Amino acid sequence: MSIGISFLLLFGGILFLSYGAKVLVDGASNLALLLGIKPIVIAATIIALGTSLPEVCVSVLAAWHGASGIAVGNIVGSNIANIALIFGICLLFLDINIKSENIIKELVAVYAASLLFALFCFDKVLQPYESVILLVALALFLFYYLKLAFREDKQFKKQLDIEDIQKEGNYARDLLLIVLGLVFLVIGGEVVTKTGVHIATYFGISDSIIGTSIIAVGTSLPELSVSLMAVLKGKPQISLGTIIGSNILNILVIGGIVGFSNVTISNDILYLSIPVMLLVTFIFAPLAFKHVHIGKKTGIFFLLGYATFLYFLYRY
Repeated sequence: MSIGISFLLLFGGILFLSYGAKVLVDGASNLALLLGIKPIVIAATIIALGTSLPEVCVSVLAAWHGASGIAVGNIVGSNIANIALIFGICLLFLDINIKSENIIKELVAVYAASLLFALFCFDKVLQPYESVILLVALALFLFYYLKLAFREDKQFKKQLDIEDIQKEGNYARDLLLIVLGLVFLVIGGEVVTKTGVHIATYFGISDSIIGTSIIAVGTSLPELSVSLMAVLKGKPQISLGTIIGSNILNILVIGGIVGFSNVTISNDILYLSIPVMLLVTFIFAPLAFKHVHIGKKTGIFFLLGYATFLYFLYRY
């Protein structure tokens, strides 16, 4: 198979992942409404998890096929891309005024998850007992979100875009959408994993570099779509919440699954990508203090930082 066809298949697989995630979330959201679940609960769980489905699918299938570099690289690379690339792009379109009280708990959660994941990767193997700890942390995080949802906290509502959740549905149609979404996710995940390995082999680089860069950006397209649309609608709080929430779920969900395969951590991930992930995550620290105004200059700073990261990644 030629390298050109591999890139085309990779792009096609990413489109399958994005479409599959959207269809699955639509079907699951409508079905939940039919079952009497409140829209705000749906937004806090199904839709929040939906943007991370491409990353979950690719990393789990990669771990299944023994491609540890893609499995772990996709987690770290997506978290870097979400902040430095996607948030950076969003800031080019709209200045954002952030009230710290709205996101302080989410910031603490993303800091804790990132540090915990980095600690677990330090011995170059993500092990089953560490996955159990991450899954327990995931359960606690979702419990917190659901608690806020059932209380219908006003500030929490502002971070969720529940206006577009449909009020009508059909059991058969929604179940079909769920199955169709799963099929697209699996096919897309398989194609992305296999073509990613082929591209890495062709260029003589590790699959972790492909997973941390091209695949990570591709699987982050749902976050880009949701965040950019939120900013254009004048709802920057949703954009920020999507990015922070996705980064938390990428670590807790994917790390909580792939560790059961004893995935190994490559040197470029351990000594370059994870430190960069921690750095860009903690750049969010000033957002926790009073009111912060950020705009185009910050966006350009993030984008230049992401370009610098890619430069050193491919020189590693």
